[in-house]
Amino acid sequence: MGTEKMREEFGKWYLEEVTESYGESIRAQAQKNLDWVREDGSFADPMLRLASLAWQSSRAAIEVELPSPYPSAPPYASYEGGWNEMREEAKDAIESLGLKVKP
Repeated sequence: MGTEKMREEFGKWYLEEVTESYGESIRAQAQKNLDWVREDGSFADPMLRLASLAWQSSRAAIEVELPSPYPSAPPYASYEGGWNEMREEAKDAIESLGLKVKP
């Protein structure tokens, strides 16, 4: 599965979804399913592996478009490069989730 952050997000979603659907008593087994991995790091449970691939594909299909960077500081910026630095930080944060940012 893609990035470690994406795997972490998938695991959080999976635990919440399974617990909501089947009750709190299933949480420990669901965590064991997440922890059970093959040598290549993929999930050993075939259904969980398929779900994680679907999760990864859905994330790969998302592409965020940010406002363009400024060639020079905009008139309302409090310091030179502030907007562009903020934009790069936003881009890094989005990409850390396994999402794409349009060039």
